[in-house]
Amino acid sequence: MKSDTNICHNGIVVESNNEKTLVKILSLSACASCYAKGMCNLSEVEEKIIEVSNKGNKQFNAGEEVTIIMKQSQGNKALLLSYLIPFLIVLLTLFVAGYLSDSEAVIGLSALIILAVYYLVLYSFRNQIKHSFDFEIE
Repeated sequence: MKSDTNICHNGIVVESNNEKTLVKILSLSACASCYAKGMCNLSEVEEKIIEVSNKGNKQFNAGEEVTIIMKQSQGNKALLLSYLIPFLIVLLTLFVAGYLSDSEAVIGLSALIILAVYYLVLYSFRNQIKHSFDFEIE
């Protein structure tokens, strides 16, 4: 049986109380480490705020450097929910709409509408989904 590996990100504590800690991390694209990143304007560095539940009532000070840990299986779940399932839904919608209609506008519009509905449903269940992802501070 394969052991579950972890995904780690270094971050800085923004705010901390008894219930949760907010940690700011820098999300780097693959282009961020490229030697030619200044030439093509594709490199992306984005700040993200991660909310971590305080287990054991650990207190952190604002500005403190910490490491956030998440199991890789949870990262795979996020990938599945945000990219793979919508891709498959759009692909299926394109095939079904293409079979039912000859109008490219109707086919494309139906795929966009289905995608919007999927993300609205995902957004409406965001609190339940948030509880299924467990971040820890090391």
